[in-house]
Amino acid sequence: MNEWIFVAQTLFLLACTLGAYRLGREAMTVWITLQMLSANFFLLKQVPLFGWEVTSCDAYIVSAMVGNNLLQDRYGKKFARIVVMLSWCALFAFAGCAHFHSLFEGKGESLYSILVQSYTWAVLSSSLISLSMQWLDIQLFGWVKEKYPKLSLGWRVLFSIMFIQLLDTTLFTYIALAGTHHHLTHVIVFSYAIKLIAAGLTIFPILCIKPSKEHACL
Repeated sequence: MNEWIFVAQTLFLLACTLGAYRLGREAMTVWITLQMLSANFFLLKQVPLFGWEVTSCDAYIVSAMVGNNLLQDRYGKKFARIVVMLSWCALFAFAGCAHFHSLFEGKGESLYSILVQSYTWAVLSSSLISLSMQWLDIQLFGWVKEKYPKLSLGWRVLFSIMFIQLLDTTLFTYIALAGTHHHLTHVIVFSYAIKLIAAGLTIFPILCIKPSKEHACL
């Protein structure tokens, strides 16, 4: 059952990404930021997928990276960097809001405290890792576009995801999830495999998008 939910989730996120892409860079900025918030908010939940125990946020991470690559292809590196910084600021602000909200006394206080105590460290460490990886992704995606201009947009996105997400998954697992998950090596292998599956489901519609020459030199 979880496998079908995962496929439906990935296709839903892809449809929203393509819809935001058609609406313009403002819509894409909001959508990418929402994906980063979702990825970090749901990261503590483990679910069984294809016989593996993984976090439930991998599809959001892939969706955010695909969106940022599409933005960079159309609007250039400069705007892609702005979106990365906005996403990071939103994550930091959300962690601060969650922390202050947990300080209030009232009903359900213990539930919020348990959530925020685990979440605050995870989101802060994840934010720093995500910022670094997205920054590296911008450089890598731009390098591949410059080095292989005839390579289709979809394959450039896939290559970038495969390399960056291997680094991201490894760093995030050992830094953000240490002490909250068992068998971290399994989490790395299986989370990376799930991300590749999500990327595979995403790549085919992206292949139909023609590379943009707009702002290509930025």
